[in-house]
Amino acid sequence: MSALLPVAEQMLSEHHELRPFGCTLSADDRITQVGGWSESASADDAALIAQFRASFRDGAARGELKATALSYSARSTVPGKSAAQDAVFVHLNHRDDYSLVVTFPYHFALQGELVIEEPFANDGEHDVFEGHSVGT
Repeated sequence: MSALLPVAEQMLSEHHELRPFGCTLSADDRITQVGGWSESASADDAALIAQFRASFRDGAARGELKATALSYSARSTVPGKSAAQDAVFVHLNHRDDYSLVVTFPYHFALQGELVIEEPFANDGEHDVFEGHSVGT
């Protein structure tokens, strides 16, 4: 998450929009960013998220990945608030049976600067590394 969040904040600050992107941690501890900002985005966000998840699952099944992080922006209900608001979602998955979704609500102040609010976390779906050791 430490490699991903600053990039997400930069994209939001510069473009007031966040396209889905992610990071992977390889079996030999290399962090690689996948996706990112593109003015000529051809795929919709849902299609990009599905592509990244499929790619992460493939890398996990081959034993190439230790961890993945997928980030995108969507509306969310924030604990303690009644109205949904924009939030950055970070889906973290680790091969050691760790899956978490950290949500960072945000808004833009009157002068346009990005304000990241207090994050909250929920259990993830364990959908990247599920059964990764079977057949590998």
